[in-house]
Formats: sequence, structure tokens, C-alpha cells
Amino acid sequence: MLVYWRGMDMLEISRVLCELIKEYIESFRQKNMEWRLIVPGLTRKISHEIHEYLRLHGIESYLVVGNETIPNQDNNWISPIGLTSKRIESFVAIASPGQLVHIQDSVLGSGGVIRDLPFGEEWPWIDDGNESFRFDGPVLERLLSSWCKNETEKEWLRNLILDGLVKSTISVSQRATLLLEEIIGGFTPELYPELGSDTCKKFLYHAGIPYDSEDLEDVKGFIKRTERLCQKIIEKCQKEENVREQAYMQVSTILENKKDEVSSYQESVDIFLDGLNNSSGRGILSFYACWGKPEKGVLIWERLDQSFLSEVFLVNERPEGKICRYDVLCNRGVISNDKRSVATFKGEILTFKVAYQVPKELLGKHAWKIELLQRGKMIDCVDINREEDEVELRFDTSSYEGSYKNRIVLKISLKADNETKEEKVLSLYICGEQKPVFAIVYPEFVVVNAVIISDNEPLRTGIDVKEPVHVYLLSNLCNDLKIRDMNNKEIPTIEENQGIWRTMYQADPSRDPNNMIEYTCWIGDYTICLSIEPRDIEKGEFTLEDEFRNRIAGISSGNVREILDMFSGKVKKPFLRLGKLNDMSRRRCLLARQMSSPSGWKPIVLDLLSPDFSIIGTVEDYIVRVGNINIDELIGIHLRDKEYKLLNSYCKARQIFIELISSNMEEVPEAEHPLYAMYPIYINEKATKIENLLIAYLKAYRDILDYIRLNINEMNWLQLFVLVYLDCVVHWGMGPLKNSIFLLGPWHPLVVAKRYMVQAALYERAIRLEEKNGKVFRELATLLDGIQGFRWILGVSADNIALEHLYVCATSDPGWHVAFKTNINALLNQVSVGNLDNLINEFRIKYDMFIKLSKNEVEEIPIISLNSYLKAFPSRRTIGIRIKNGYPDSYILKQVDKYLHDEEAPTTDGLKLPGGVHLYFARRIGELDNEIQWTNPSIQVHYYENDIDCFKEENVDIYMISPDQKLLFRNTLSSEITIPRGKGQESVFCESLHVITSGQDQVPRSFIIENEMYEPNEPSNSLGDLYKWLIGSIVNILGNCPSLMQNVSLPLRLDSQWAIVPGKDIDPAILVNYVRDGIERSLQERVLWDYRMSVGSKSNSFYILSNIPRSFVATVKSIFDREDLASEFIMNLGKIGVAVCGESLKSGKHSIGIIGMVAAVRLFFGIGSYETGPLMNSERQVSFLIPIDSFSSFFSNPGHSSDGDTRRSDLLAVCITLPDPVEQKIKISACSIETKFVSGTYNRTMANKALEQARNTAQQFRLLAENGLKPGSVPERLGLLSLLKFGLRLVSPSDRSLMSQWLGFEYQIYKAVLQGQYEYSTSKYQSVLVTTEKGLEGPAETMELQGDLWIRLNLDHWPGYRDTDKIKEIRRNLKEIFRMKTSNKEIDQLKQDEVEHIDEKGELKEKTPIIQPGDEHKKDSVIQHDQVNKINNDTQHVVTSKELPLRKIFIGVNDGRMPVYYDPQSPDDPLDNLNIMITGSSGKGKTQLLKYLVCKLREEGKNVLILDFKNDYASDKDFVKHNDTTSVFVSLDGLPYNPLIPYPITHPATGEQIIQCGQHIAGIASVLKQTYNLGVQQQVAVKNAIVDAFSSMGLSTGIIKYQSSLQFPDLNDVGTTLLNNYRTAYNRLDPLFTLDLFKAEHRDKSFHSLVSKSYILDLSLIPSEEIKNALAQIVVLSAHAYYNSQPQTGKIKQVLVFDEAHRVLKSDYILRLVRECRAYGVCVILSSQYPSDFSSEIAAAMATRIIHGNDANYEKVRSIVQLIGADGLETEISNLGRFEALFDNRHFTRTFIRTMNYPLYLLWSYINEQGEIRIDEMINIDGLDTNKLPLKNLVHQLELLGLVEVRGSKAVLLKQVM
Repeated sequence: MLVYWRGMDMLEISRVLCELIKEYIESFRQKNMEWRLIVPGLTRKISHEIHEYLRLHGIESYLVVGNETIPNQDNNWISPIGLTSKRIESFVAIASPGQLVHIQDSVLGSGGVIRDLPFGEEWPWIDDGNESFRFDGPVLERLLSSWCKNETEKEWLRNLILDGLVKSTISVSQRATLLLEEIIGGFTPELYPELGSDTCKKFLYHAGIPYDSEDLEDVKGFIKRTERLCQKIIEKCQKEENVREQAYMQVSTILENKKDEVSSYQESVDIFLDGLNNSSGRGILSFYACWGKPEKGVLIWERLDQSFLSEVFLVNERPEGKICRYDVLCNRGVISNDKRSVATFKGEILTFKVAYQVPKELLGKHAWKIELLQRGKMIDCVDINREEDEVELRFDTSSYEGSYKNRIVLKISLKADNETKEEKVLSLYICGEQKPVFAIVYPEFVVVNAVIISDNEPLRTGIDVKEPVHVYLLSNLCNDLKIRDMNNKEIPTIEENQGIWRTMYQADPSRDPNNMIEYTCWIGDYTICLSIEPRDIEKGEFTLEDEFRNRIAGISSGNVREILDMFSGKVKKPFLRLGKLNDMSRRRCLLARQMSSPSGWKPIVLDLLSPDFSIIGTVEDYIVRVGNINIDELIGIHLRDKEYKLLNSYCKARQIFIELISSNMEEVPEAEHPLYAMYPIYINEKATKIENLLIAYLKAYRDILDYIRLNINEMNWLQLFVLVYLDCVVHWGMGPLKNSIFLLGPWHPLVVAKRYMVQAALYERAIRLEEKNGKVFRELATLLDGIQGFRWILGVSADNIALEHLYVCATSDPGWHVAFKTNINALLNQVSVGNLDNLINEFRIKYDMFIKLSKNEVEEIPIISLNSYLKAFPSRRTIGIRIKNGYPDSYILKQVDKYLHDEEAPTTDGLKLPGGVHLYFARRIGELDNEIQWTNPSIQVHYYENDIDCFKEENVDIYMISPDQKLLFRNTLSSEITIPRGKGQESVFCESLHVITSGQDQVPRSFIIENEMYEPNEPSNSLGDLYKWLIGSIVNILGNCPSLMQNVSLPLRLDSQWAIVPGKDIDPAILVNYVRDGIERSLQERVLWDYRMSVGSKSNSFYILSNIPRSFVATVKSIFDREDLASEFIMNLGKIGVAVCGESLKSGKHSIGIIGMVAAVRLFFGIGSYETGPLMNSERQVSFLIPIDSFSSFFSNPGHSSDGDTRRSDLLAVCITLPDPVEQKIKISACSIETKFVSGTYNRTMANKALEQARNTAQQFRLLAENGLKPGSVPERLGLLSLLKFGLRLVSPSDRSLMSQWLGFEYQIYKAVLQGQYEYSTSKYQSVLVTTEKGLEGPAETMELQGDLWIRLNLDHWPGYRDTDKIKEIRRNLKEIFRMKTSNKEIDQLKQDEVEHIDEKGELKEKTPIIQPGDEHKKDSVIQHDQVNKINNDTQHVVTSKELPLRKIFIGVNDGRMPVYYDPQSPDDPLDNLNIMITGSSGKGKTQLLKYLVCKLREEGKNVLILDFKNDYASDKDFVKHNDTTSVFVSLDGLPYNPLIPYPITHPATGEQIIQCGQHIAGIASVLKQTYNLGVQQQVAVKNAIVDAFSSMGLSTGIIKYQSSLQFPDLNDVGTTLLNNYRTAYNRLDPLFTLDLFKAEHRDKSFHSLVSKSYILDLSLIPSEEIKNALAQIVVLSAHAYYNSQPQTGKIKQVLVFDEAHRVLKSDYILRLVRECRAYGVCVILSSQYPSDFSSEIAAAMATRIIHGNDANYEKVRSIVQLIGADGLETEISNLGRFEALFDNRHFTRTFIRTMNYPLYLLWSYINEQGEIRIDEMINIDGLDTNKLPLKNLVHQLELLGLVEVRGSKAVLLKQVM
């Protein structure tokens, strides 16, 4: 068989894989084991070849195909979903490219023994699969063995393929096709006989690799030479314009002595260059397509070998050579083990001994040398004149004049003709005047510079090590050296050399109890502080709360239960692995220890910006002084008795609380972390006790506040200072900032209460982790980080005895808050700190604590900017970035360096930017970092103080705008506006309100309102209520709190292509208004290009602003032929905050996706001439859209769905209904929206997938909302709130007259969510798909799929562009989307009540009651159908000729509204037979389709015989008249022929006409036996009775000659015989004989009498089902017998129609009839409810199958799937509606259609005749009963078929399809 497959051009790679698969399976068969193998197909061709091979060899194989291929049961082509049904048996599944990921995991895991793939889809580039299928193993071995027998050749080819071809194709887009199909798969040694027997040479040509005649033995060398040659030639062709002309000239020069060959060689070069333009290869395959047509290819390839190409293109190959090793020698220094790092002293000489090798044959051809370089500058050089040797390079450091404060990069470079062949990179550290002292941690070789000893405590450098280390110290100052550990114990050292000391013993932090060793080193005036920790010891967060939160969120890998047990009270042992201890955080520890003591309540005065902890003392027992600061103003404190008592109560309550907390855990001696960080505040077992003590503490604080409020006028300044600043650190430095900056300590009552409630929420969320699906949304626990809790506390004026507002900010440490006076900005301007950015940075530097003034993170913004910009504009080769103040300069530089450079080489992204990055700073930066690589590609730094000059003089691509960190306060709009809070123990959770505004510059800003509600009456004894009342009391004491103005420094005009703003805390309304104002005020057409918001994740949030690209304008104009629409579209999106997305606007090709989104936005927001939509706001309804892509980090989280599905929709429509006076809860509804724009049409399968994708998003949102109502769900509610707030802010009004009402909306919604006072209300549709289909003919439409909505638009029906009646109807339908659902019965009734009717003017009027059946309806005129039968363009009357072939019949339209035809006698591709199988549940449209088919067949002159079991045909007088049929009511008129008359056949030998009476008698008897279920004796009796009847007529039961005079009995004779002789049998058949069904007038009529014209045999009035079935099967028997007696013909003579075909499908003769009927010109149409009614044999004999739905019945759906091989289409099939079907024959395989039907045919026939028709005329069309068939529905169905369109009062013909 292998020979056979080779003969069939099977790829070699396919053949080898087939053999291996077959052998692999056979090994399991021999062991009687099951096997399941899922094989990636690699390419389409390979997958098909493997599949067919396996099937041919008897192996059960399935080919898993994608959407581009229709599954086929005969070929075992199956969808990924369909594969799940094949899990029972052993099988092989070949996954077509891209389908492996769609195969469910359960397929591999469902029993059997094969659990792993043989290899992955990335094979052979990732070759880590099953050993039996390793590419670098059995596969390649078999390939090579089939190519050649010589082991040397095999090894050479192996290395070429692995090291050359595989690596060269790794980044090629169609790499599998190129490598596996075209090169490896298509090669055999029989090819290219002109190349002789050299297999290697043949393979090189086959792969297009230029030949090297000099040296082929060294494969790796050959590959390198070839790669460099290819690269050089390609670069030359890209950079130089006249390459072809130069090559011509060079050919002439080379062939100077062979001038007769010049033209042919030049032609070869021409072909080579032409191919180079089309080559898709890379590396050594760069010339794959360069050798022309096969007939000349070998000749050209041999001519243009590598030597010739090098000469022609003047790119001589760079020779080989390498640095074998090097060593470093130094008299005084430290050298790393790998010789890559050296530390020495200025003035020392470094010697580098370098061993090299150069090939002998290349040595004399090139100038070789080895250089020592520093930043490209040569330090030393040695010329090379030997093949291999060792040379010395020297570096005299005394001659080095550059900076050596940081490391110096040195390179040892081997060069040939000044081209670098190989180089080694070293790091050099010099000790000298610029860097007099530094330490080296060895062998890690981490270098730490010393700092000058000062009053400030030096920073400690943390170093992670993986083994014990020594510490070296290098100094050129003095010998006064000391090293001490953390216990102040001196560490012995050894002086190894002058100025070099080493610790005597190694430091091993892994053996230290604290897993850390600290050394402090002193040398002269310098010091170094080291903190050495083991690398493999995982440290936690600084506080237990932070560690607990991170573990709950899944950020930390630790066990949640370990900490949960501490919070539950089960474990008393403290957590000892807290981390983040450094010199900065230790300052917090010192303050915290002071504040944890019994006297820790005392206000601490400290210079926070220059902290000095050398002095700690008290000021008159009421204030703690830290540091050498002036305290003269604080002397003289005298508290009155009342004040003293209040203070004493406060201290007592505080101490009792702290002691309780500390007693809950075991004491940790010498713990470095403070109490508040190590111990939980909330402990579930003692929650009541802790809460009671905390309430007592808060009440003590309340008493002090009350005292201050009532007695402030009687207090002096010092008394007020002490009572106000309890548990606070007050900045007490020199200058205006004194008493303006504050730290609220970890035991401040408000801080403690906040932490208690936050930890309680964490505990409850941790408990839920152990529930089913409890880990869903776990990452939202990060939202409990940085909880603000409260915003205002009391402050004391510096000028008088008065209180001031202190604005409180949370920090990165939950135990500390920072507070500022509201005039902080003015004060900062007077000191060197300068601004709030610098102040925040000071706190980070001094205390390792980040002030969360906003949550905007800027760390990743530079990389985000570069990544996003380069993705949007990939052709850019240099990028310019303008950087506003607010970004850390040094960090920006490091980030850009990281993006561009990797060590000394460019990164992948750096290679894309050969022009580098230009950074335009707004302030001068300090000394440039020597660690940054400034070149290759370059980083260039520029300084422009103002934007105007920068944009004028430079090319700025990206404008990095920083959020304004200034605290600018303004008066609040109203004291009644307060922030919403949670309730009870969740009162700590709150949300600020925002109001949009603008100033004279017209740039939007936002007020942040954070006023607190004050209740005069103190609440009940509840912690949450008391906490809320206390912070309200503070605001009440202070008076109305000001609002913070949030400002983003947006320019009036965008002068760069992009502007990017970090944006997690920015009010999105600022950006939306900025975009809207730019368009509305005609300033600039700008857009929200893209933005990303993180919900509960660490990713940076940002906004990108841009101008509208011309490419988008051009694209819109090309589609709509209107240029102005582009601006409209952008405004539509910008007004509601939908980003157009860089991917969509970067080119015209992609921008069409935005058009689909605009259509959805316009529909949902009512944008257009008919302004209504589901997102129109009202007094009680607030609605908005959330752009899902902007929240991709949340909606793409695989943990949010049960199956890990990360697909998401485009938009989420959210509707919030506010409560009325009766209701208590808001209602939240959502609908997910997916949008598409296609140039063609969209089909049902694609729509179902898109809706499934949208449904996933809606379900995530719903799950989030519903989970938020569970106990312990604060994180989910905060996540929900962040989404809702973002959406609300997007659509918030800028009109000041509406702001108050809108604030009320936001307040109600935020409060309801925080308090869990909401419910999720299911919308009418969970998901909506809006497709704009340019190729869709006819009107727009809506379609329900699986309970969701598909809206189909085209350019003739498009919102706001062409607002047709259909668009209005769609809008009306959408408006109901968020209305509450009633029962299904009520919904059905509503639909019936809204049927439209026609008024006297012919116009549609809505909500007209249906005319009930029986109502009299007068017709003014009757339109006869013989006048309207013009259906085909060339036919006016009914075709009467029976001899003409049947023309194609229009059946319906597919999802793209393209016609689908029944064309069994197609001249191009006739079907196997004429038969039609129709199935579908009752009411799906089978009968109406059948009636329509009968009409079309009668128009063609074909006679029909219809068996009518339900009186659907015979009593329809219009139908009967129109089709010229005769109705026979069998119960009244009898059967119109005698079924006992047999039919003569021709004797094949004599030619005589004979009759087989016995055979006919047996047939009749068998029918009666089957239908009546007769016993053996009864069957014999019936047969005997028929024989007796024949005998009585003188007829033999054998074979007799046919004579026209013969007379035959009828069934009445049989009945008489039975009555007389076989009474028992007669009684069983009695009704058959007593209903007068066999009348005398039909006794002499045979079945032949029914074929001369068309009949309807109505059996509906026959009372017995057995008789109906018997007569039906007798008709089948008669038909088969009759047509079997007729000569064969290719013409259609008769059409047999069996509605309710299940009555005949069990007949023995129906299978014979459908199999044989084509030969006799008979078409059989069988219609029944279920596919399972049909046997497989009968179904197989029906060439055309029209399958209507059976609803969602699983078994019925599976029957349909199995019938037509529709695996993967189960969902679509289960959702087939009325007049929808799956059409299947050879012309239209498994095609979903909308079917034509009889009423539509009547209506459309008339419209087709007239071209258009007024609606009022339709009620007079003959045959249309508008009482039963509402015109609205009929016209709408024709519209859905794309045949007509309603325009005003008329229905207009769109196209003819018949």
C-alpha cells in the first residue's frame, strides 16, 4: 500500500507519520488495549493524507475540521465538539490546523490508555512529545533512510535540517507548509536526475539553498556562511536602489573572458532577483523561491552558487573564527569565577590573555585582529598572523579618563576586515577618587557603593544569595575598617591585598533564625549597609493583613488556611515570614513600637522629611519628641481636670484593647515587625469581645471630640494640640510645612476600626474560598487594599486657636494614614520639596510607604506606550515621546532601556526601532546613568521646558501626560451631598462622587465630593454605625468639607499623534468630555483611541487619545459614500466613552470593525431620526455601555467561568432601575453585545458562536452581581461598583442643570451596591449580536437564537444613516430588552395582540385585534390565480409538457439570503434521484412547504398523487383549483381504483405480456397482515380468501397471459369470502369491508387511472387508523407494482406525496419504491415528524433532505445530526424555528435556510406579477385567508427571504428567484 500512496503523490512526511501511527496502534492492539490518539495535522494536506491512509488501513480515524470545512459523516470529517461523542471507542483523531485547542480535554481523559498527544502543534519546532514521534528521532531517521543509505550523507542532512531548516523557519508565518509540505514532504532522491546521485546536493537545490562548492563537510559552518550571505544580499537589495544594474555590471566583469555567457548569466540574476521579492523564507531559506521555473531551475542554481553570488553582489562572506577562551590577570583586584566581572584600582594594569582560532584557508585572505574596546573606543589591539594562538591585551586604568562611578563595559572582539566575528563582554569596577569605597558580595559579585556617613541613617542594600558568601571591601582611603552584624558584633576580616579586605568567614543567611544577615561596614568617612538573605526563602508582605489579602487573591502562592486559622482564632502562633524589612520600613517600625506602648497615645513630633531617631524624649508627659528638633512652642502644657479625665479614659480604653490584641497570639521575642503588622485585629472566635472593646475605645474618642466641639473657645492652643493629635505623628520641621503633614498611627481609633472591618471582610471572603466555585473572582480581594475608610480628621491651625480640615490618605501600609492640611500645595511651593509628587516620593524613600493619593500607577506606562504605538504603527522606525513632569525621570530611562536593549544587544522590539527613541523631558534631569545603554538603538534625551517649543521643533509621537497630584480644594456644591457607605460592619467601605466642570481654558476637570453625613442622634451600640457617626461628627465639627479638584493636564489641542494618561483613579468623564468638546467646539476631531482599566488586578490602567486618522475617514467614505460620517461615528462613540481601539483604526482594512460597533451604539442609544433605544435614561432608569475590551484583564480571566472560557463580547449594556417609594432595592440588568461588520453575509453558525461569546461576558457580569449578594462578598460588590461607576461616569451629564439629579442617581446606586440592596434582573435577551452585512439583500431583520437576539443590518437599513421602517421596528423591539419578563403565556398573548392590520388608506396600523376565524370578511374583488402565475421570467402560464426536464425550484434562502434550489435534473450535476425527505415537528411548516412544492411541480406539468391524512389539501378549494387536481374523499367516494388488479410485465424471453397473480396476492396479504398485525392463521385465511376471489373469476394464482378482457375481483369479494369461510379473520378486518371503500364503479380501474392526472386521496374522514395505514400501504404497493411494470425513462412522470409518511415507512414496499423510482421517472416526497421515523436505508435513498426542527429534544437533535453528519451544529438545529430548516443534498450541503411556503408563494406570485403592491390589495388575493394568516407576518416573512421590502404602504419586489 505504501507504493500505492507514493503513486498518489503522498508527502514523505505524511507517509512516515502514518507508518509510526500504525505501528504505535498495533502495539496496543496486540495487548488488547484501547487506544486513543489525537494527532495534530500540521497542515491541511498532511492531515487529510494521514486520515485517508489510516481509514484505508482499517483504522478508525476522524478528521477534526474547522468552520471552513463542512463535517461529512461519509468521510469521517467531524467538528471538535462532535468528537466528544466518539469517546467510547478506540480511535485516532487527526486535528486539522488550529483545531487542537478546540478539542475538549475530556476526549483525552475519557478512559483508554493514551492520555498524551504524540506531539504538539508546534512540532517539530518544539520537539518534546512522545518519544515514538520525536522529529529528531524516529521521524527524521525514517525520512533520511528512505533518501540515502550512506551514513555520512544522512548525518549531514540531519544536521542541515535540524540546525538550519527548522531554526530558519521558526518565525515564518506558513512554516509548516514550507518546511513539512514543500521541502521535507515533497523531496525524494529520484528528483533532479541532472544533479547525479548526490542526495545532499539535490536536497540543497530542492530547499533553494545556494550551493557552496568549497566546503560542505562542516554543516554548522556551512549554515552560518549561508545565513550571512543571505542576510547581506537581502540588506543590500533593501538599502540600495540600483542593485540589479550593479549586478549586471559585475556579471560582465566576472565573465570577462566568457562574453558569450554574459547574457544568460544576467538572465539568471534577473530570475534570482525577481524570486527574491516573492520569497517567504528566512535564514538559509531566504532564496527558496529564487531559482525560476523547474525546467531551468537546476541550471540557474548551479550557476549562482555562493561564490558567484558573493562576487555579483559584492558581499564577500565574513570568514569563520572564534575566541576559544580568555583569562584576566591583575596584581590588585577581585575577579569573578566566570571572568566576566573584574574589580580593581585606578592605576592598575589589567592583562587579558585571549586564545583564538582562525581557519587556515582564510587567514591570508583577510586582515585579522583582536581588539579591547570600551564603548566602541579601542583600548588595545593585536594583529593576528597565525591560525591559533594566545595573545595579550592590556588596559592601563590610569589612562582611563571617563566616569567610573558605575560599571565600565569592556569588549574583547575578534575581527576580520574590521567586521566583528565574535566578542566577549566584561564588567569592570574601578576603585578610585570617583568611587573610593565599595563592597563585593562574592561569588555573586554584587557591587555595592559606599555612602558618606551622615546624621541620616544610611539605606540598607538587600542582596539575595543562593550559597554562603564572603564580603570584599575595596578602598583607596585608609585602613580604618570595621564590619559589625545586627547585634553589633564585630566580624573578623583578612586583608588580602593592599586596599582589599575579605570577611574571614562566609555568611550563610539560610542558617540564620531570621533568614537574614546584616552587615554594617565603616571605612573612614564612608559606610555600607548590607542585608543578605537566602534566595529560595519566600518572604511575605510587611503586614499580616497584606499577606492574607494577597493569598486570598491568589497573588501570593502561600496557603490561605495557614493565615485563616490565625484570624479564626484556631492558631496562636504568629506568622514569622513577613517580609519587606529594610532601612526605610524600619523607620515605620520604630514609630510603631513607640505608639504600641502604654504611652503610645501621645502625639509625636518629628521632622518627617529628615527623620532623626537618635533622640527620643517627652515634652511635659503629653508629647513625644523624636529627633533633634526645636520644641519651644510646645512647652507649657497644662490640662484641665476634665481634659485629663477624658484623656485618661481614652488611654485606658486604648491600652485594654491593645493588650487584648497582643494576648491573642504568642509573644515573639526580638521580632522585627511591630505588633500591628504581625497580629490580626479581627479574630472570629473573639469578635464580640474585640468589637465591644473597640466600641468602648471609639466612645472614648467620641467624648474627646464632643469636648472639643463644645469647649474649643475655652481651650488654649497646646491643650487643643494634645487632644486633637492623639495617636498621630506631627511633622515638626523647620519652615512652613510644620504642623501641616501628619501620620495617623496604627492604634488611632479610626484606623483600628477601619482595619477591624477590613480584616473581617477578608476573613469572610477567605471562608468562601472553600465553597464550591468560591475561588471565582478571588482576585477582587485586592480591592480591599488601600481602603480609605475616612477622609477627614481634625487639625489645629498654626495661627490661632481654631480647627482646620485635614485631608486623609491611605497608604501602602494599612496601619498608617497620611493627612495634609488643605493649603498643602501653597506651602510646598515655599520649600525645596516643591510639589506633592516630590513629597510622596520623599515618603517612599524615607519610610518605604506609598501615599495613595490616587491609585494611578505609572511604572509600566513607558513600555505600554511603546508597545501599543508600535503595534498600531508597525512601520515606524523611531519614536519620539514628550514626558510631562510627574514621571520619575530615572525610571523612564530604565524602562526605555529595558524595552530596547538586552545586555549589549537590541531586544526584539529594539530591532524594530533602528532609529531609537527620543525622550523630550520637561525638566532637566540629573547626571545620566552610566548603566544605561545609550546606543544600538539609541536613546536620546532632550530638554524642553514648555510644550510649544517641543512640538514646534521636534517630531513627537507620544505625549505622556501625568495626572495632576496637586491637592486643589474648592467649596462643595452643597452640604447635603454626602458620600455613600456600606452598612453595619461594612460601613468602612465607601465611594466618592464626582462632578464634571471646566474653567477658562475649557479643559474638563472633575470635583471629588467626599462629604460625610452627620446624624445628630448617636446610633445604637453598633461598631459600624458608631464609626460612621464619628466621622460624620468630625465633619460636623469642621463644617462643610471642601471638594478636591481632579485635574489632568490635557492640552487644548493634541499636537502629537497620541497622548497617553495613566488612569485608574481618573474620572473617565474628563476624557469623554475632552473628546466630545473637541468635536462639538470644532477644535479638533480627537478620539479615545484605547484605554485599559484594571478591576482587582495589578495591571496599569491608562487612556490613549488620538486624532482621527485619514485612513478611517477614507474607509467610511468608501462604504457609505459620505466623508462626514467618520466624524459622526467618532462622536457617537466618544460621547459614551467607547474607545475606537488602535487595532481598529490603524488602517482602513481594520477600521471597518468600528462600523459594526457604531451600529450597535446607535441602536441602543437611540441615535438617529427615530430616537428611542433601551439605554435612554429616565427618572427611574439609568443606562450605559461598558466597553469590554477596556476591562479585558477582568472579563478575560479564565477563573470567572466554569469552563475557563476567556472569550468576551465587545460591549456590555447595563440598565439600572431605581426603586420607587415601595421598593427598597435597585434592579440591575445587563445585556452583552457583540458587533460585526462583514463585506459578505453572516451565517447562523457564526452567529451562534458570536452570541455564545457574548453570553460568556453577560454570565460573568451576572455571576459577579449575584455573588455580591452572598455573605462575605465585599470584594465582589466593590468590583461590581467599580464597573458600574465607570459606566455611569462615561454617560454623566456636563450640563450643570442636570448634575444635582445625576448625583442623586449615583448616590443611590453606589449606596445600594455597597449595602447589597440590589437584585439582578434578567433582561429579555442575555446577549445581542448586531451584524452589519454589506452583502445582505433585502431588509434588516431580527432573529432569536437560543433565546438571544441577532440583529442583521445592511447599508440600506442602517441606524442614523437609513432609518427605514425596519430600523424603527428593531428599535421598538430593543426598547423592551430591559423590561421585566412576564410568563411565557402572557408574552405569547402580547405578540398576538400586536399583530398589525390595514386601515382604509392601505397603511399599517399597530395593535389591531386579529380577525377571529368565522368572522365574515367581504372581498371587493377576487384576483384569479390563472392571472398571477408568471413566476419565471420567460413563462406566463402553467407548463403542460410532461417531457421537459424539471427546472430548479426555489426552496428558500440561506443565512446570507442567497437562494437555495431543488434542482434534481441539473444539466451540470444531476442528483442521484428525485426524492425529497421532509421532517419537522408539528407547526414547523412542513405542510405549507409541501403545498408550495406541489404548486411548483404542477406548474412544470408534473402529475402528483397526494395522500392527505389531515385534510390539509383536498378541502382547500383554492389550492385544488390552482393546481388542477382532483380531490377524492375516500371515506365518501371510495378508493378510486381496484388494488387487486395486477399489472402485466413483459416476459424477458418471449416478449409476451404476463401477469404474476400469485405475487400480487401475496403483496396484498402482507400489507393487511402488517397493518392489522394478523396472526399466522388469520394471514393464511386472508390470503386464501384472495385466492378464492381470483379463482371465482376464473383466474389462476400462477402466471397467466395478459388479455385486455380479463376481469379481476375487488376487496369486497374478498370480504364476502372471509365472511362466509373465515369468520375470525373477517371480524378482524370488518371495517375495511363495511365502510363501502371499494365501490363498484371503480372495480375495473387499475392504478394506471391515477397517473393520467393529479389526485388528492383524502383519508382524513376514515375513522380507523388501521384502515388509513392499510390503504396508504396498499397505494405504495400499487405504485411500486405499477411503475415496476413500466419501461424505464429519464423523464419525470409522477410525483408521489406522502404527508404523515410514518404511516407507510414501515411498508415492505416503500424502500423498494424509493430505491427504484428514479428509473421509472417517479419522484417520492416523504414527510414525517422525526428523522427517526425513517430507516437508514430509506433515508439514504432520499437525495434531498429538508429537515425542520424538533425543538431542543436531545434525542431528536442527535437523530438529525447523525442523519446528515451535522456534528457541531447541535445548537443551531435545536433552535430551528417555524419555516426554518436544514437543507441537504449534493448541491447544498447542510445549509440552514428559511423556506418558502404556500401562503408566501401566493402573495409573492402576485407581487412578482405587479412589481409592487399596496398593502390593502393583499387581502383580496385568492387563497390567502387573512383571518388566519396576519398580513404583517406574511410580508415580514417575504422580507426575511430577501424577496420584497415594505416601503410606506407598499410591498416592493426586490428580486426574482424562480
